[in-house]
Amino acid sequence: MRFTLVSSLVAGLVLVGGLAMARPPVHASSGKKVIVTKEFEIPVTSETVREGGSKTLSCPASFTKSGARFTDPSGAAWTGRAAKDGDRDRLGNDAAVASIYRLAEPAFGTSVAPTCVATVEGTPYLLAKKVDGASGKTLGDEQLKRFGEGFVIDAWLGSAEIGAAWQVALDASGNPVRTDAGGGGLFRAKGDAKGSAFGNDVPELQTMRDPLKTSSFGYRTLAARDVKDQLQRFATWYPSHRAEIDAAIDAAPLGAQAASTLKSKLAARAQWLLAQKK
Repeated sequence: MRFTLVSSLVAGLVLVGGLAMARPPVHASSGKKVIVTKEFEIPVTSETVREGGSKTLSCPASFTKSGARFTDPSGAAWTGRAAKDGDRDRLGNDAAVASIYRLAEPAFGTSVAPTCVATVEGTPYLLAKKVDGASGKTLGDEQLKRFGEGFVIDAWLGSAEIGAAWQVALDASGNPVRTDAGGGGLFRAKGDAKGSAFGNDVPELQTMRDPLKTSSFGYRTLAARDVKDQLQRFATWYPSHRAEIDAAIDAAPLGAQAASTLKSKLAARAQWLLAQKK
């Protein structure tokens, strides 16, 4: 089945712009083609703002869908995750987390796969572009070191499984990429709310490096001094980007309560991390 989608890219960094109300899909006369109306205004990203430009980006205009797999006109594969039980907050949370990773990329190397939200036959999906490079299992020590540069951001966001080998890939330039932002913020990777497990402190600073956990794969070259250096860097980075982080969350398709909770939790966890650098 062929779908035409127009949606916003949340691959880029900070999302600035308003949300447009979703409208139901319009079926073509053949009964086979589904036209999905624009759900989100295409935002300006923090990257284009820094460059002083006005260029905006969007998801590919069309996909061929097979199950949870989508293929764009260039032949690139995307994976799609539908809102669980119609709960858009989970997709909005993951979109916001991906945007924050992009925002942190210049300072921490936290590259993530291009991500966007679109509605297919009335169901919201989070779409993530497949990274064509080698899988994480092939990473050498130098590539793992580059991946580990973003450990403190992973721990702060509560992305407990993002260091697992299957969550890491190499792009065409040989740089490590986090392939899935799911599992950070308010929701677990399978879609369940974390609740009190996503607290105001950051136990992930230790638990994600536990050698008995699969999440430790991406951090096996990380030394205690590296974590300390990252905490020092975070102490400079976070205060200067706090407004952009909140703007990214506000621009994601989150309900008001979920957005407020995510902002307050990340702020509290950031303060906990700032206290650890002393």
